[in-house]
Amino acid sequence: MTHQAAKEHMADKNHYKDYCKPCDTRFPNENELRMHFSSKAHRRTQKLDPGNVENLIRTQSNTEDFSSNGEITATLNLKRAISGATTNKESPEPSDYTVGWVCALPKEMAAAEGMLEKVYQRPSQHRLDKNSYVVGQIAHLKIVMACLPSGILGTASAAVVAEHMLKTFPKLEYFLLVGIGGGMPSTNSDVRLGDVVISQRVIQYDYGKSVPGSNLELTGHLNLPPAILLNAAARLESQEATGSELVSSILGHLARMEAKYPDSKYDWSYPGVENDQLFNSDYHHERKNSTCVDCDPARLQLRPPREMTWPKFHYGKVASASRVMRDGTARERLRKETDALCVEMEAAGLMNNFPCLVIRGICDYADSHKNKDWQLYAAAIAAAYAKELLSIMPKHI
Repeated sequence: MTHQAAKEHMADKNHYKDYCKPCDTRFPNENELRMHFSSKAHRRTQKLDPGNVENLIRTQSNTEDFSSNGEITATLNLKRAISGATTNKESPEPSDYTVGWVCALPKEMAAAEGMLEKVYQRPSQHRLDKNSYVVGQIAHLKIVMACLPSGILGTASAAVVAEHMLKTFPKLEYFLLVGIGGGMPSTNSDVRLGDVVISQRVIQYDYGKSVPGSNLELTGHLNLPPAILLNAAARLESQEATGSELVSSILGHLARMEAKYPDSKYDWSYPGVENDQLFNSDYHHERKNSTCVDCDPARLQLRPPREMTWPKFHYGKVASASRVMRDGTARERLRKETDALCVEMEAAGLMNNFPCLVIRGICDYADSHKNKDWQLYAAAIAAAYAKELLSIMPKHI
């Protein structure tokens, strides 16, 4: 697969504007997506009669040496898959909303809003509720979304947002905390940039007692995510393991979101595997440049290349604290002590008081080499996974 071509495609907003008008149809399958995202020719092709698309799809090859017709086919099939959320003038009652979706950053909130299938007018808020909301629907569920106050991150801020949300929306059954986090890779867990970590347990790593040796012994206990969310996550995990259309659905959600923001200043594109660099944990960033252009490539960890650039989904422990982790040595020490897959700053504020699942797109490795290059893509992939999770939640009778 040509990773640069994928990046060029996702960054080419005119492509969506000119060739991908919204219409209702099925998601493209994995082969079609591979063709579409690996193709450079799609931006120079002419429109094709949609009536011929299905016949061409049936004859497509699984190889990456695609013909021009195959490239056009994938483009048109993705075009037919993209549709935007409908704006609805109705305003459901606050008691109709059952899912709270919390984000820490505005870019995470933008990705979350892009996943809504319907957008509703906001209802009147409780006088003590200071949040600003986007409300809408995914599948059969009515969702309320809120972002932490600008510049005020951390566990306490997340707890206040959730508490205020319940003042206006008292029937919320569970929360999703969706956004970006730092990956904690190991030989047992091949966590890479653009992957998604889903919490089976959250550990508050700044809460404990000091013991001899300058170590912190973690104490206390955080609640587990609710069973209904863990069951849905297990269902998606099994779908990925059996080679189903999970990845196609996730990337389809991402394409729909991009189509809604054709003039956005945000670039949600896949940054490219060449920009996924994991340095040895004890090697610190060369401060001569904001990028790693001056860092020693000999200190990069060698990892086997993945066959595909699709994101992978990891299920396990998430480490949380109201501090930024930007030290490879500290990251490795925490990983060995906790077996965590990801580190972030808000989850510990929610777990004991609100039924919550944490979904984090990996945007850096929590070391001194971290930058913002992967944040938008990671936020979008995490939001797309959250949408897929909600789409399979059971209907209550």
